[in-house]
Amino acid sequence: MRKQWIAKAAMLCVTVGMSVALPQYVMGAETATQVSQEEVVSSEKERVEDETYNVNSLGFYDGELMNIGGRWCYVENGQIDRSFTGESWYNDRYYFVRKGYVDWNFTGAWQDGRFYYCFINGAESDTFTGLMPYKGCYTGSTYSKMKVYFENGHMANPVYTGLYCQDGTWYYVDRGIVNGTDNRFTYYNGTTYYVKNSVIDWNYSGFEWYGDNLTCVKNGAVDWNYTGLAKKNNVWYWIQNGGLKGTYSGLVLDNSTWKYVVDGSVDKNYVGLCLYNNVWYYVKNGVIDWDYTGFVFYNGTTYYVQKGALNWNYSGLEYNNIDDTWYVVKNGVRDTSYTGLIQYAGTWYYVQNGTLNWGYNGFVKYAGTWYYVQNSQINWKYTGLGYDNGTWRVVMNGTRNTSYTGLIQYGKDWYYVENGVLYWGRKGLVQHNGGWYYIENSTINWSYTGLVQYAGTWYYVQNGYLNWNYSGDVWYNGCLYRVQNGVMVG
Repeated sequence: MRKQWIAKAAMLCVTVGMSVALPQYVMGAETATQVSQEEVVSSEKERVEDETYNVNSLGFYDGELMNIGGRWCYVENGQIDRSFTGESWYNDRYYFVRKGYVDWNFTGAWQDGRFYYCFINGAESDTFTGLMPYKGCYTGSTYSKMKVYFENGHMANPVYTGLYCQDGTWYYVDRGIVNGTDNRFTYYNGTTYYVKNSVIDWNYSGFEWYGDNLTCVKNGAVDWNYTGLAKKNNVWYWIQNGGLKGTYSGLVLDNSTWKYVVDGSVDKNYVGLCLYNNVWYYVKNGVIDWDYTGFVFYNGTTYYVQKGALNWNYSGLEYNNIDDTWYVVKNGVRDTSYTGLIQYAGTWYYVQNGTLNWGYNGFVKYAGTWYYVQNSQINWKYTGLGYDNGTWRVVMNGTRNTSYTGLIQYGKDWYYVENGVLYWGRKGLVQHNGGWYYIENSTINWSYTGLVQYAGTWYYVQNGYLNWNYSGDVWYNGCLYRVQNGVMVG
């Protein structure tokens, strides 16, 4: 078994004052001794590999190094222990043994238990300060990237943690170890650096998590002056003064595009209004939609947006393509209370409770005047009768006429009205455009032919029209009467 520290100390005491040491080349010097060793090894290779004799009789300690046939070997139980790989103490120094023989080519860090050893050309160094590649006792990609920090051949006490520059590369040392996988931020000489895979990458610029804070990295160091959006894992975050502004919600400008941020990150799913600098904007999928004009429902109220922004000064009639309906807008807000006429693009429309009712036909009063609406529009070309709550009224050029008395056509028939109102039951002669017509029940009776009395005189009516050209006899109520030029004379 390997000697403990007490045994090694005892051996050290025995060898004090003696010139016992391994050849000089173990520290890297290339001498004739090294060449002669190779010759000896070649000549006695077979004997050394078959070595089975007990070396205790020669006065060497069991479990230590000895020179056999020109090669330094590790002896255990009187034999070369070819299964042994690790450090071995000899003459106040450790040497690295690989499969029973000192490996003069070994340079690197070796771990034995909780201790790390620094070897250069197979021998422990007591002068080396810096990072040494880790080469022992574990294998794998993780350990192949490791380095151990030494000061004068030993790990620093206390164990060092921080940045260290070697050969122009800055490494992050964590409790004496560069593990090759560290991704972290570290503060050094007034600057916070980003370490990637245990090394400061001066060419790296991007955004990395610093605890719960997404931080801007520029050329390997935190850029505390950066303000803007940052994309990380397909999510856009708002960075202000180098770090994530997790409490911010609102609009931010990113390369001429305004984006909506909620609690520090862009909300790609948001559709609605957002207030910025006293202006309400329409946001669709996390971005201001400057092309949108229409209605937006927000917090229980429907607003009208023009080209991406709410227009508080706008009032009028606007179309909503979502439900194919026209609504009334008053000062930028949909007005559900208004009933009446409203003008849009030169046409007057009728709305009920803020909604255009295409099926409405009737009279609507606006600014003291009654207008006739057909299919919710004022028909300025219409002249005739219009129905109003059980009463037929006169319409002339889309406006109700309350003074007209006479005949007026509606459909194929003509009706008699007085003061703009059709009164049913009227009978007799009525003058219109130079002619006289016979009405019954306020309607011209085109089938009537006979005598009709008007103002004490009897006139001859033919097919509902007073015929001034007729002269002759007329039967009326079983009697024969004489008519001259449309007037009964006897």
